[in-house]
Amino acid sequence: MFYILIFYILLVFPLQVSNAEKILIYSDYKKDIEIINKQKIEKISKKVIQCESEGKHDGVWGDKNYPYPAYGIAQMQKRTFYWLMDISGKKNMKWKNKDDQIKLLKWALENGQGELWSCYRILVRKGEI
Repeated sequence: MFYILIFYILLVFPLQVSNAEKILIYSDYKKDIEIINKQKIEKISKKVIQCESEGKHDGVWGDKNYPYPAYGIAQMQKRTFYWLMDISGKKNMKWKNKDDQIKLLKWALENGQGELWSCYRILVRKGEI
């Protein structure tokens, strides 16, 4: 009976939350989602890198028999690297720089460009990401 009374009181007099409190609650929620997304991107990028280059960078070439070979830890074609750099707004990055490739790979994954990597498509098909 007590629980019914409490339920009725809450129904008639709902807890009032100020707009400031709502913003803080939403802000905390948004931060939690951002952390989860960053963790997810980190895991996916590691899987793509492992599949593409086994985590190696220097001297790792792929697609040599194609007009546009891929290079490095993320196996990026030069044209794809500079295109992603341009659309991401990032500046002064170098195609053969390991850290720059990783940064652009993560940016691409965060922004719906994962399909550019064959390993990403394979991992999706397998249900691994």
